[in-house]
Amino acid sequence: MRRLLGMSLIAGTLLASSCASSTDSPLPSEPQTQQEFPQEFHAEGNRIVDGQGNATVLRGVNAIDPLAQATFGEPSLGTWDKAYYAAMAGWGVELVRLPIHPPLWFDNPEQSLEILDQSVKWIGELGMYAVIDSHSIGMATTGIFEAPEYEVTIQQLKDYWRAISSHFQGNDVVAFYDLFNEPVNLDRVDAEGRDNADDWHEWKLLAEELIDVIRNKDPDSIAIVGGMYWAADLSYVSDDPVNRSNVVYGVHPYPGSIDNRPWQEAFGDASDAYPVLATEIGFTDETTRANILVNFPDVSDTDDPDAFNPNYLESTYSDGVYRDDIAAFLDDRGIGWTAWSFSPVWVPILFENWDYKPTEAGEFFKSQL
Repeated sequence: MRRLLGMSLIAGTLLASSCASSTDSPLPSEPQTQQEFPQEFHAEGNRIVDGQGNATVLRGVNAIDPLAQATFGEPSLGTWDKAYYAAMAGWGVELVRLPIHPPLWFDNPEQSLEILDQSVKWIGELGMYAVIDSHSIGMATTGIFEAPEYEVTIQQLKDYWRAISSHFQGNDVVAFYDLFNEPVNLDRVDAEGRDNADDWHEWKLLAEELIDVIRNKDPDSIAIVGGMYWAADLSYVSDDPVNRSNVVYGVHPYPGSIDNRPWQEAFGDASDAYPVLATEIGFTDETTRANILVNFPDVSDTDDPDAFNPNYLESTYSDGVYRDDIAAFLDDRGIGWTAWSFSPVWVPILFENWDYKPTEAGEFFKSQL
């Protein structure tokens, strides 16, 4: 998904939080555990199942990139500590997606692994599971990305997943490896309006290579393969599925994210045959959107802010229609999700400030957890 604040991650031009970061959020007295935590999950038919073969629907949130949170020293990003993850556990989160931006990782791989390892330990201590994501937008096969902070080569992707899978082999707290955040052929989208089956096939072949790298180190792991068009479109999967076992397909069903195509066509058909997880989902209500336009000059100064950044249009819903309908659609199909984002800065946001005051989206997703 195109999110302006994520686009400016490396440059550090992040929207300032209205409150200072909190370092004293209370920790739960006991981890929010489930029976026999942690479970080892695997893909079976069109469901994610636990070690006893029980179908499992995991719901949670996307965290701020822990590498950015730990190293930027930016107050608007809050504090990288256990209290941040404890706040998630307090909302009832089961699954935490950790979006790792490739340039941050490769700036110092050893330090990055230490930070990621500590984040996973905190998540596990609090009775939650983790998704480790390579947070890129574009196509590694073409070398065209949406912004510099998403740039990554094919060799870097292989090196990243080799390091991750080697370190976390057999760690059941890490439930999923999300291979590549949002595949999209930006050249074709600009010219034709959407990707096509050839783009999917090209990405699918690379995904299979990455899975092979991972399985060499962590043979029982689950890989998430995102759809095309900023991970919104899984319509090509039925005719051309990934030729590997233990695969879950990732989708980002934001409002209007696939040119208003029916969800059934975009990813519902795929979920009839394969496991699907909505690794990003969210919306921006009109009040929050208006505040962003006023407070973020790069948006509010343009004559056409929606044209400047489609995210704000795509993430806005009206009259509660999107939020209720998408929740029912996912529930009916047993599709879990991780809402974007557990922060007051990376839109769509779930809370307004570091006192964790929920936005309308935050209230809604919190009620679903």
